[in-house]
Amino acid sequence: MKPVRLVFLALLALLLTACATPSAQDTTTSGTQAQPGDYRFHDTDRDEVMVFFGYQCGPCHAFYEQQLTHWLDDNSETVTLLVPVLFDPSVEAAARGFHTAQLMGANPDFHRSVFAAYQADPARVASDEQVIAMAASCCDLDQEAFRDMYHSEAVQQRMDQAEALIYGHGIQATPAVLINREQVVTPNDVRPGEFLIDVVDAVLQGGLPPGRAI
Repeated sequence: MKPVRLVFLALLALLLTACATPSAQDTTTSGTQAQPGDYRFHDTDRDEVMVFFGYQCGPCHAFYEQQLTHWLDDNSETVTLLVPVLFDPSVEAAARGFHTAQLMGANPDFHRSVFAAYQADPARVASDEQVIAMAASCCDLDQEAFRDMYHSEAVQQRMDQAEALIYGHGIQATPAVLINREQVVTPNDVRPGEFLIDVVDAVLQGGLPPGRAI
């Protein structure tokens, strides 16, 4: 195996370990929801749903607005985490903004505003400064504070964690939902008359309907 490949695999393993192992500074305890933007897995009695999305992905926007937001109202005890995916480099600034807003407690307002803006016109949130300006216009956040966080090591760490999760779980298309770090479901698993969130519910409740298997 080539040395470069070995280095990449070692880095990936390190990042995945960082996602799974609480650090000395972690203040969360068993049975509590992870802190905003925290992708580490906390082994609790609660289910975890991780949603991989891209701001350029129209079906992701529809899934979030038409299914996931309503589902969250009835499933507040489920730990639900959103992971922006960078399959398209045009969404890198928006994805970094998502992590920034998450750490500053400005989601879901910021997330929904950026999603809507990108779907209407990608050029509106294509650059760092446009995304930073969006934080002020949509959520009344201080631009300098947002800019500082946007360029911080904490946000870069979230970006790295997200990339490790994407590659570690073989996410190749969006939207995709990872359930309890074990099973990935996508629109390919949806049958006529169903929605993606129905398949997620079926897995959380112990399995798919009779005769179904992913």
